[in-house]
Amino acid sequence: MNKGGKLMTNTPDLTIIASPELNFLLYVHNMLDPKKRFPHNQLPNENAEKVRNKIRVQWDHFMDQLESKGYYIHYSESEIIYLEKLVENTAKQERENAAEQFRSWWYFQSDGGLQRLLEHSIATSRKLEDARGVFNLEKYPQLLITYDEVPNDFRTTVGGFAVFSQMKILGY
Repeated sequence: MNKGGKLMTNTPDLTIIASPELNFLLYVHNMLDPKKRFPHNQLPNENAEKVRNKIRVQWDHFMDQLESKGYYIHYSESEIIYLEKLVENTAKQERENAAEQFRSWWYFQSDGGLQRLLEHSIATSRKLEDARGVFNLEKYPQLLITYDEVPNDFRTTVGGFAVFSQMKILGY
């Protein structure tokens, strides 16, 4: 368990965390990409580039907190807080709907939600040990997993934490 009381998966010398915060920021980032088929864009009145820049700022802030604290803390209901910081022209009900759609998918899809499924699939994958060597993960005892690729201009390492997509680990 982490300091926030959420479950995470531990393997020898490695803690695997599918961070709802980072995955939600990535989810909103992907909402703004017309090439992505998932998730559906529920923010049509927003300036996509402006929101993407705000997402990058929130991502960096999250990474800074990891570095300063040295451990991961899950903050409940962070989706609404993030949306309030990210969007300006989307009505409150629409923001709540977007947050609820993420929560439904993240926490309740399949048994234990996608969060638990990601953590378990990475921890039990035979490719994990190979990936640790390929990506030099030995210096990062805490692996933060995302459901999709992280944009190139987002920080992916800080202190003892490394952010990797499930596809990068399972399909390298």
